[in-house]
Amino acid sequence: MTPPQPPASSRASTINPAAGDHPITGDPIALAAAIEAGRRTLVRFPYVEARYGRSGVAFTSSDSGWLVLLADGPPARCDAQVDWLGGLLSSRGMPHLLLEFHLAALAGALTAALPARAEAWALLARTGERLAARRRAQLDDPPLATLERTFRDGLDEAGGRMVPAGLGELLGAAVADEGCGFERSVPSLRDWLVEPGRFGEAVARAADAALAEARRLAQAARRG
Repeated sequence: MTPPQPPASSRASTINPAAGDHPITGDPIALAAAIEAGRRTLVRFPYVEARYGRSGVAFTSSDSGWLVLLADGPPARCDAQVDWLGGLLSSRGMPHLLLEFHLAALAGALTAALPARAEAWALLARTGERLAARRRAQLDDPPLATLERTFRDGLDEAGGRMVPAGLGELLGAAVADEGCGFERSVPSLRDWLVEPGRFGEAVARAADAALAEARRLAQAARRG
């Protein structure tokens, strides 16, 4: 007997009531993989939860469940939808680097869970690689790692304890987004980070120093 097939899609509200009724995968195995990919992203970049709390965690899961569905459509649609989501997130202080990482994690988790559909999941990986290539034209991986170290070195003891890991990279990634025409990426991240009373003046100075260095590096990369 052929086992019953899971529904093609479900509703985002089933895992995140605030997300509304847009579709997400209805396959429980794929959904579990999507949630796991979201968890990996949040571990890699704890800034999302630090800034957006439970809402950020929930939307990471529901967005991940929606991204799964893009693997079943044409590549052009996948690219267009990811570009839409990336622009929205960037304007809210979440540079495309987050989505770049998440797509790679999602493709990996789905391939491990449902290997028979590896070709479909590869579309998500290729879309993430496209975002990475665009970002690297502005700031490659080694400069981002350097910015993270420089930013951390500029923090005082209190800031070093409180500021989430990866924020130096994200500041650099916001500058990369800026270079790609996403004008709100830097201010939407910086304004939260340097808000009076949040982390302190040392963190604000370190953030501005990292942004200045990121812009210098990005300008040098564009010159060739």
